[in-house]
Amino acid sequence: SFTPRLNADYEIAGFGVNSIVGIDYYYADYTSDRQRNRDEAPVHRYNARQQTVGLYAQNTLAVTADTDAHLGLRLQYLDVHAGDTFNPNAPGAFGTGLKSLTEVQWHYAANFGLEHRLTDVVTVFGRVGRSLRLPTIDERIATVDPLSFALNTQTSKDVEGGVRYSSGPLEAQSSAYAMETRNEIRFDPSAGPFGFGRNRNLDPIRRIGVETSAAYRVTDTLRLKGNLTFTDAVFIDGPFEGNDVPLVAPWTASATLFWDIWKERLRLAATAIFVDANRLENDEPNLSTKIPDHYLVDVKLSGAYGPATWSAEVHNLFDKDYFNYGVSSTLNPQRFNTYPQPGRTFLVRAGVEF
Repeated sequence: SFTPRLNADYEIAGFGVNSIVGIDYYYADYTSDRQRNRDEAPVHRYNARQQTVGLYAQNTLAVTADTDAHLGLRLQYLDVHAGDTFNPNAPGAFGTGLKSLTEVQWHYAANFGLEHRLTDVVTVFGRVGRSLRLPTIDERIATVDPLSFALNTQTSKDVEGGVRYSSGPLEAQSSAYAMETRNEIRFDPSAGPFGFGRNRNLDPIRRIGVETSAAYRVTDTLRLKGNLTFTDAVFIDGPFEGNDVPLVAPWTASATLFWDIWKERLRLAATAIFVDANRLENDEPNLSTKIPDHYLVDVKLSGAYGPATWSAEVHNLFDKDYFNYGVSSTLNPQRFNTYPQPGRTFLVRAGVEF
């Protein structure tokens, strides 16, 4: 990799400008032998080369004393070559090798935003943007197409607006956003031979959400912090149009209390977390049961005395039975696998700096 960048502050027509300009160059030379057992001849020998070049600039312009404009642009070049030497005589060999791939692509990402200070304590902001994610070589090797390295680049368009408040002991921010994602890269745990899982591009997805956070300093030793998020994520095209996107909880919330009981020698942090019910992985048809909602409480005591530090934590204080991930069966939506999380757990740390 080679990633030089230039950061400069200057003026244009009396307006202050901060600019970040740079180049991101990455080159990967990849070889991987895939055999059934160690010391056996490989069934597949994957060879790939991928280079990417990104040219970018991010500028912040002080339009007025109270208004800043943000403008960014990135041009992205992708050059990938991939091949598969398949050995049909190797132990465990079946099928055929992947077709060779030579692909050159150009993409772009951009953003434009405004931030305006209405008063000394209230700021409003808004932005629009386009982003992307390039598939990796490993992701290309395991795609839903068993004969191809083909995997599309993920892109998204989004718009966001919000307000920020800061006065005395209270800091708060709330924003709403809308995002449309195309060709989102996802691991499908039930796809491929024998259901071992494959990577694929999802149908277009629309996400609409609201995020609100606040922090309040009750006293010099007592602080409160909270967060509330709403997300509505649905497919907007394809066979699952209108269905919920798996593993996206509509509501999440957290609240934390920080208490300096005895300066830095004894501190308490107590956190409560709520996660709403959401769809299982692989349940795009929305026919299976949901991952149940759950709430957790964690408590941590910590302190420091000179060079010595210590902490004692209790996770899942009320010993709740819950799981936050599961996979629905493709053949029978009423069958699914879940991954239970630990009950009440304890962790103690101690250390000394020399």
